[in-house]
Amino acid sequence: MENSRNRTLNLQEKKLLALKNTCIFSHCANTISDLEETTRNSQTTNRMKRNVRKLSNQEIEEKLSVNTKCQYREGQLEMELDFGTYLEGVGFANRVAEIAESLDHHPEITIGYKKVRIHVFTHSHSSITNLDFELMEQIAALA
Repeated sequence: MENSRNRTLNLQEKKLLALKNTCIFSHCANTISDLEETTRNSQTTNRMKRNVRKLSNQEIEEKLSVNTKCQYREGQLEMELDFGTYLEGVGFANRVAEIAESLDHHPEITIGYKKVRIHVFTHSHSSITNLDFELMEQIAALA
């Protein structure tokens, strides 16, 4: 699993991880902060390159008719899934986390006993976007 994670890290993230793992002096803190800021800016730029756009109510309804596991509630997309055991739900949540990392779009995940709830909303657009549905479609394919 560590191998697949390393493959998804970009160069700046790898440098930041290496610096955090090896830095023991306080003067490194500024360098780490600078690198973290650069990484955040890079992630924002990557998100903008993906052409994230707000969806109209009609577009949301059309996409919901295709993705039947997903519902629209209180301005967010929601999915609730049942599992045979608690550990199956935890394993599923971990797979969702890997997808979220690859898209740089992170849902709220609630793990209950034999149940996982996922909520997603694009905060930067204060709305539901095409990226929210892209994430939910990949999650639905796992279930």
